[in-house]
Amino acid sequence: MEVQDLLIDGYQRVPVFLETVVQDLSRDELKWQPRHDCNSIGWLVWHLSRQQDAQVASLMGEEQLWIKEAWYTKFYRPGAPEDVGFGDSPEEVAAFEPPDGPVLLDYHRAVMERTKHSLRSLSGADLQDARLQGANLKAWLSSANLTGAHYNSDTIWPDKFDPVEAGAVR
Repeated sequence: MEVQDLLIDGYQRVPVFLETVVQDLSRDELKWQPRHDCNSIGWLVWHLSRQQDAQVASLMGEEQLWIKEAWYTKFYRPGAPEDVGFGDSPEEVAAFEPPDGPVLLDYHRAVMERTKHSLRSLSGADLQDARLQGANLKAWLSSANLTGAHYNSDTIWPDKFDPVEAGAVR
């Protein structure tokens, strides 16, 4: 098995789960947050899809489907490539208005197809040589003051916990 096959297999498992969770939910249910500082299902599916779209587009040196195919219009969002949800505050997450389930799923399917096509086009050497922008997570976390703060609106670091010092991130 080639590394591309392994990656594709992992990515293909996500849509099966999303279909099961999202297919019968109303827009109100997609927007519902169990607590004010938790993400809604609609926001999480959008964020997951946006991150994958942005990262694969960056890897391939191509335009994001979000922009290229104007998915942002179906999500009532700005046509900004950086609009991926990373760093959204709890207020921004609460303000997110998800489209209906089929639109969420259609966008994820489009991103998934592009991901498969892109991964199949890469050689093992391409993957080994890939230098993804922003991949130096340790340096980013070292420069960010995350201790005791909300991280990406859904992970709470315990007080006095430093993920770099604790070895959680290399």
